[in-house]
Amino acid sequence: MLEKIADELESQTETILSANAQDVAQARENGLSDAMLDRLALTPARLKSIADDVRQVVI
Repeated sequence: MLEKIADELESQTETILSANAQDVAQARENGLSDAMLDRLALTPARLKSIADDVRQVVI
């Protein structure tokens, strides 16, 4: 099950990053601090790291 979640995170990277960009833009408009915006923002590397971390739980 977790392996499937990690696979989906990787296969849906573009969709996830697009939705995240919208979230970050909305958060910026709502005055979220730069530090919080940084925590909210995903990059391809961060998303891959999340998928890798999910896979580590499987092991």
